[in-house]
Amino acid sequence: MGKEKDPEFIKWVLEKVCGSDGITAKEIKKIDERKQYWPDKVKSNVNSALYQLQGEGKIYPAGPAEGSSAPVWHCSDKDNGGGSSSGPLGSIL
Repeated sequence: MGKEKDPEFIKWVLEKVCGSDGITAKEIKKIDERKQYWPDKVKSNVNSALYQLQGEGKIYPAGPAEGSSAPVWHCSDKDNGGGSSSGPLGSIL
């Protein structure tokens, strides 16, 4: 998996995680199923963005939903007080 480099796409992924009560990469990709926003992105781009955001402490994975092996992602700022004082969307890169 190559590293996702588009800061706008990474910000979009962060917004989807922080706007949910837990979401998987597949669910994020489904939001743009018709490829209206990101026609050149596939699920591996979503995964890359998720793991980069995790490395920055903006999101964290929880155990998978029942019947799945995929982690459910949560916003660090909303759920455990992490992130920056301006919130996780404040300083994306």
